[in-house]
Amino acid sequence: MSKTVNPASFLYAPTPENIEAYNNALGSDASTLREFVAEFCLATGTRADHESRNGGINVMYPNGFIAGKLSVSLFWDGDKHDPVYNFSSVMINKAKRDKYTRSLSTRSSTNIKSLLTALKKAGDYPVWSKQEKTLQGEIGSSFSYAMPRDNITPRIDFVSPEMTLCAFEFVLKKIDSIPYDMQKLFLVKYDEYLAKVEVAKSTEKVADRFRKGMRVLGVATESTRARPIYYYTEVHFPKADAPLVFDIPIQRYEDVAQIEAVHMDMVFAKTVFEKSGSMNDSDPMRIPMGDKYYEDLDMGTGYTSGHRTAHWVFIPKESA
Repeated sequence: MSKTVNPASFLYAPTPENIEAYNNALGSDASTLREFVAEFCLATGTRADHESRNGGINVMYPNGFIAGKLSVSLFWDGDKHDPVYNFSSVMINKAKRDKYTRSLSTRSSTNIKSLLTALKKAGDYPVWSKQEKTLQGEIGSSFSYAMPRDNITPRIDFVSPEMTLCAFEFVLKKIDSIPYDMQKLFLVKYDEYLAKVEVAKSTEKVADRFRKGMRVLGVATESTRARPIYYYTEVHFPKADAPLVFDIPIQRYEDVAQIEAVHMDMVFAKTVFEKSGSMNDSDPMRIPMGDKYYEDLDMGTGYTSGHRTAHWVFIPKESA
C-alpha cells in the first residue's frame, strides 16, 4: 500500500481573529500588537501563531512554516514616544542598523503600511517561494552529508616520506627502478585505494537510489515550545548535480504520529536511534543531530544549522 500524507492531520494555528487569546501575556501593548498582526497577516497571507517568549507573535505561511516574528516597541523622541512595528525574520539580512533597532534581521517602521512597502522594496516580503528556494539548498546540503561518504572523494592514505622521495626520484629518472621492497609497499597502498573506489561506487548507488525519490522528515525547535515540531515533504533530484524538487508541499505537524507516510518507519527507527546513543533528549523520536547513513534502517540523517530546522531524516521511496 502506498503511503500518503493525511491532509486532516495538518496542524492549524490561530487566525488573526483569535489573537485576543494572547492579550494577557502581551502586556499593555496587546491592542496595538493585535491590530498590527491582523493587518500584517491580511496583507501578506500569513497567519498568527504562538506568542514569542520575549514579546510578540510569530506568523507563519499557510503550510505551517514560520515566516517571522511581529512585535511592537517604543521609539522615544524627547518626551514623546511612538509605537514601532517590527518584523523579524532569518530571511532578512540588512546591510546596516537603523534608528529603531540594532538587529540586522529586523525591519521596522512607525507605520504598518510603510513597513510593508519597505519589506517589498528590500525583497524581504514573506513570500513562500523565496523560503522554498532556501530550503532546497538547505535540505540538499544536509542530504549530501547524510549519505555514506557521498561527499568524500577516494584518495590514497598517508604515504611515508621515503615512499614519496622514491616515487619522485623514479619519475625524474634519478633512479632506474624502484626497489622490490618499496614496490610491495606501493602495491599495498594502491590496493587500498582501489578498494575505496569500489566502496565509493557502491555508496554512490545508495545516494542515486535516494535521489530518485525520498520522503523527508524535518525536526525543528521553536522557543515557544518544549517539544520540537516536524516538517514533512517528498522530494527528488532530476540530476545528481541539480537542485532537489519538492514533489509535495512541505507541511508542519505537531507529532510524527500525524504523518502517515513515515510514522511506522520512525517507530522502528526510534529503537535504533536510542541504541546508537542519540543525545537529542528533547525529541521523542530521538533523531540524532548528526550526519549518518543507517544501513540497517536504509535511512540517512543530516544536521544543518539553517533556518530553524536542526536536522532531517531521509527515507528512500525505492527499497534497497
